[in-house]
Amino acid sequence: MMGLYTQSFSELPDSTSEQASRLEDAAKAALKHGDTQGAVTSLRSAVDADPKFVRAWLTLGQYLLVLGQPGSAMNAFQKAIDAKPDEPSAYKIYAATLTANSRFADAIAVWQSYIRLFPNDLEALQNLAATLTQAARNKEASQILESAVASNPRNPDLQMQLARSYLRAGDEGKADAAYHNFLGLDPRPKLLDRAAYDLALADNTPLVAVEIAKAAVHALEGDSTDVDLDSFGLGDEDVVTRLASYWATLGYVYQRVGDSENAQTFLLASWKLSQNGVAAAHLCELYLAQHKTQSALQMCQFAHNRLPAAADPIIYHLGDLLQQNDSRLEKLSPGSAKTVNMKTIDQVVAMRDFKLPRVFSGTATAEFYVLLEYDPQMPFFRVIGAKRLRGSEKLESAGKALTNLKFNFVSPDGNQVRVLRRGTIVCGDSTGCEFMLADTTGGGSIPVNVVH
Repeated sequence: MMGLYTQSFSELPDSTSEQASRLEDAAKAALKHGDTQGAVTSLRSAVDADPKFVRAWLTLGQYLLVLGQPGSAMNAFQKAIDAKPDEPSAYKIYAATLTANSRFADAIAVWQSYIRLFPNDLEALQNLAATLTQAARNKEASQILESAVASNPRNPDLQMQLARSYLRAGDEGKADAAYHNFLGLDPRPKLLDRAAYDLALADNTPLVAVEIAKAAVHALEGDSTDVDLDSFGLGDEDVVTRLASYWATLGYVYQRVGDSENAQTFLLASWKLSQNGVAAAHLCELYLAQHKTQSALQMCQFAHNRLPAAADPIIYHLGDLLQQNDSRLEKLSPGSAKTVNMKTIDQVVAMRDFKLPRVFSGTATAEFYVLLEYDPQMPFFRVIGAKRLRGSEKLESAGKALTNLKFNFVSPDGNQVRVLRRGTIVCGDSTGCEFMLADTTGGGSIPVNVVH
């Protein structure tokens, strides 16, 4: 909904009053200097100069919220609608703000007013249904979505939202049918993964979650085999992060339906591939259920270190997951959740550090891309190509040594997989040479000396 919020602001028209426009500019200048109250004063004068200036009313409402004046803020948002009742953005921003402040009943009323004016706005219908769901009015949400799906039967986002509303309304039969319809629409892997993780969080995770999570994994695994060092594109470097996330989702789904063997296989594969914090947290939970106390403690410690930097915090409910993990960690080792464990950090770093033969006598560093492939005939990932990005030209030929590295990663379902990783070769006079993979969470490679 926040993307809608931002886009709506950009679409709003300027004021026809020069004075109001100058005052809006003055408000922007005040905000740049941290003077929110000054911005509010300027905006109040702007709407006095032009009571029909919708953008100024909405911006005023935003700043009043920042100042802790929700009543005045909501009044400003309503003034924006009153100023121009046929302006879609005013309703959308007002409803989004109400929702963000957990005023669901008020947000629902605004969306309903908007839809009466613009009944064919599919995104608004979805937002209304989502707000109804947040207000625990699941049957009403389902009714709206049924109508929307009837008009848009090939829309996987709608079908997934309808299935979720059925599930939350307790209608498991309709939910199962809707999720199978969703699968039949061949959704994008990311949407499949999101649906699967959402199902894993349900009180009684249905078996269709396994099918959905598998579909996400298999789709991305298949796409990954097209990654090539000579022609990789935007997003190819992210495949490793996404793949680890999808493996973790499938592992968690297996865990929730009682298949602990497959759960451990996929969660461990995810953890080893990218030190995925979500996988670590669910492994801790799994090991605790199996009474493997020491293994659980180690994975909880890893998760405590890795979860804050994990990808897609909304999809994987990272706030709740971190809280749950820290609660387990405190029970296993009182005080551990409140401290930084340097040993754990060193262990995570060591998982990305690989010893090389002395490929260069002296001190030099260079950053490389390596293309890793899992072949079902091999028990591990191997390097099938390396390419220097920057750093010392003296290490240009060192890329050949990378192809001899054996990475302790596996494809948990045995399928062929390719991932592109970034890393740095570091050589020292006394330490020899090593290859350090970059952290997939965005920590980047270690600094590179670019002196040739």
